Amino acid sequence: MQGDASRGTWASPPADFTKKNMSSIPHVLFASGLTACTLAAQIHIEARTADTMTARTTAGSQTIAPGSALASGQGVNSTYRSSIGNCTASAMAQVLFSGTSAGATAAFTNSARSDEQFFCSGGPANAGQHAVIVALSSPIPVAGYIRVTATPSRQASAFSYAAASYGVDVGVDGSFELRGGTNPLQPTTSPDFVELPVVLGSTPLHIRLEAAAEVAQPFGPVSASMRLDLAFVAGAGRWTEFGSPCGAHLESRLWKQGNSAGLSFGLTSTTPTPHAFLVAGTQDLAVPVPPTGCVLRTDLLVFVPVDLANGPREFALPLTVQLPVLDVRFQLLSGVPQAGGTAWHTSQAHWLQLP
Repeated sequence: MQGDASRGTWASPPADFTKKNMSSIPHVLFASGLTACTLAAQIHIEARTADTMTARTTAGSQTIAPGSALASGQGVNSTYRSSIGNCTASAMAQVLFSGTSAGATAAFTNSARSDEQFFCSGGPANAGQHAVIVALSSPIPVAGYIRVTATPSRQASAFSYAAASYGVDVGVDGSFELRGGTNPLQPTTSPDFVELPVVLGSTPLHIRLEAAAEVAQPFGPVSASMRLDLAFVAGAGRWTEFGSPCGAHLESRLWKQGNSAGLSFGLTSTTPTPHAFLVAGTQDLAVPVPPTGCVLRTDLLVFVPVDLANGPREFALPLTVQLPVLDVRFQLLSGVPQAGGTAWHTSQAHWLQLP
């Protein structure tokens, strides 16, 4: 297992560390009680506009301001006309969402389409980049993981332009976990995705979903769309976060984009230190580390030294697109020199199971 601990540096602790992992609530390993706790909680989900949209209603059209609550199934749309000829294109963005005791889902789609049969040169019909902010919460702490899948769709002749793009920002802090798009002149690729462990609590976890689509120079019908599917899965599963941060914090995500895939880790120590290690193991432990009493959660089969003297860092571990079989626990250890030795601090642990 190899990686590059120098890839990516944060100048200051990312604000989304607390937002994504909900460090304001207890990080509890529910173990056998996880299912009971999960089933007792109704996951709450809501969606709001992140920019100004125009919604079609039975009475006509209505402007929706940023921050406005959206009803599930509500769509926003516009119609564009080119400057030459009679070429028109319609654009639609729509969000669907629901929450249950077992999790929550949301789907956000932005699409552009033109049904003209002849060549138009009036410029692209742009559906615009629209964004919604989905908020997830639970009355009691519920561990699970979030997965967002980006699925493009393109239907066009060889001479037509059809493009779509997306962005996913968990924590709404501007550091996108994943963003990308399609080649406007080539068929679409397989879906991209990102997933990460979270613990939901009464303070909502906000996730920004962005999607854009445009078509141009159609010779015959042409369309492009981007669909973002978000799911929160409650309970132990592919990703599980357990334990509590004790002077260190770990953020993890698994992602696939085009022909690349990998694991990315955000590493931070409460006290900056050059003596830190990202460790990986296959066993569950609960070993107090003197003199801090912080708990080591896994065996030390693999460890990668990281320098956190100048603040948080990112560690990237590339994987093949055919994701391997893994059953691994990750944890961050940070050593702070003090009189008589080193005080070792630990993060919460993340358990990843693939496939």
